[in-house]
Amino acid sequence: MLLSYAYMRGARIKGGGDSYYHCISRVIERKFALKRQEKDRLVELLVQVSTFCGVEVVTYVMMSNHFHLLIKANPDVVVTDAMLAERLECLYGSRRTADIMTLMCDLKDRGDFASVEEYKRRFTYRMQDVSKFMKLFKQLYTRWHNRKYKRKGTLWEDRFKSVVVESGQALKMMAAYIDLNPVRAGIVTDPRDYRWSGYGAACASGEWAKQGIERMFEEDPSEDLRTTEAKMARYRVHMYLVAESTETKDAPRVGKDGQPRMRCGIDREEVRKVVEAEGKLSLGQLLMCRVRYFSDGVAIGTEAFVEKIFEKNRKWFGKNRESGARRIRHAADDVDIMTLRDLKLSPIGFPGQF
Repeated sequence: MLLSYAYMRGARIKGGGDSYYHCISRVIERKFALKRQEKDRLVELLVQVSTFCGVEVVTYVMMSNHFHLLIKANPDVVVTDAMLAERLECLYGSRRTADIMTLMCDLKDRGDFASVEEYKRRFTYRMQDVSKFMKLFKQLYTRWHNRKYKRKGTLWEDRFKSVVVESGQALKMMAAYIDLNPVRAGIVTDPRDYRWSGYGAACASGEWAKQGIERMFEEDPSEDLRTTEAKMARYRVHMYLVAESTETKDAPRVGKDGQPRMRCGIDREEVRKVVEAEGKLSLGQLLMCRVRYFSDGVAIGTEAFVEKIFEKNRKWFGKNRESGARRIRHAADDVDIMTLRDLKLSPIGFPGQF
C-alpha cells in the first residue's frame, strides 16, 4: 500500500511555502448542478475568498459537476492590520469591516493588546492555508446554492483532492491541463471561449485572471516576457504546442485572426492503441487525455521536487518505501515530470471514463 490509511482519511500531504496545489472538488453523485449562474457565483466567490485568505490563484475552471483550482498559499506572510482591513472588506464589505477595525482600535486605546490579538485571530486563522481556504470557499458556495434551490445538506462529494505542484514547467503543464478541460469535454474548440476558466477570463480582459498568467512566468527571466500580453501569448503557444496531437506540426489550423485553432479532443483510437500497447504518449497527448496523476498523484514535478515532498511527509508512507519519485506511466521519455504516487489502475483515460 503506497499511502497509509491515515493519509487517505486524515493528514493531507503538504509542500513547502513555494509549492502550488491543484485542488479538485465534485458535486455529490456527480450531478450536473452547476449551470451558468452557479458558475458565475463560484468565480465571484473565488475572487473574494482567495483575497481574504491571501491565496494566489494561477488558474481555474468551473465545470458542470466539478471544479479545478491551481493555487498557492503563503503561510509565512505576516498579516498586518492594514492587510487585514483590505482582506476583510473583500469578504465582509466596507460597513462590517469598519465595525471590526473600530473595535480593534478601541481595544488598543485601552491597552488591551491581548484581546486585540485574540480578536484578530478570529479572522486570520482561516488565512494562508489551502485546506481552510477550500473549506471556506465550498461552505460559502453551498449556503448560496442551498438558499437558491431551497435544499439542505452537503453539496460536495467527500473531501477535496489535492496535488502538490512544483513551480516552473510542472506548473505550466498543470495550468494547461486545467484550462484545456472544456476542450477535452467537447464544450469549446478554443480554450479562450470558455468564460468560467482562468485563461478564458484573462482573454476577456479580466485583470484579476491575468495575474495568474503573470505567476506562471515569475521565474522566467526572458527579455521578451516583460508584459502581461507577451506572457499570455507565450502561454497560449504553450497550450497549443502541448496539444499538438490534434494537429500536424507542419499544417496547423489557423483562424481568421491568425491564431491557431484546436479541434475538439484527440484521435482517441490512436492514443488508445498506444496505451494498450504500453507505448509512449507525448506531453500534448497526455494533456488531452484524462490523467489521474494530475488529481491523484499527490505531488507533481521534477525528481528532486517529488523526493523533497516525500522526505517532508515520510511518516505517511509505508516502511518499505525507499524513494518518492515515480515516472508517469505511458509518458514519453522526454516528459521530465515525476509523480509521488505510482497509480496502477487506469492512470490514463478519455472523457467519460472517470
